[in-house]
Amino acid sequence: MAQKPLAALGAHALADHERAKGDYEIAEGILDAQKGAVDKRMKAAASQGANLDSHAAELRRLIDEAPLPPVQRRYKTNDVAVM
Repeated sequence: MAQKPLAALGAHALADHERAKGDYEIAEGILDAQKGAVDKRMKAAASQGANLDSHAAELRRLIDEAPLPPVQRRYKTNDVAVM
């Protein structure tokens, strides 16, 4: 009986996590496309003998701004230790 509110919270957390996973996958796809575009421009500039510092900085910025994967919130544990 005392577990029912936790089960409801867990169900909401699972739904939120599934939504966040979808958003993360979209953001990751966008990031991959952006990295691919920078890589393509970098290869073109390298073949012309141009300076690649600006491309490397843009790639570094994209990597630093990469989204973190979502973490599911948990309200129950399987820990049986009595404290």
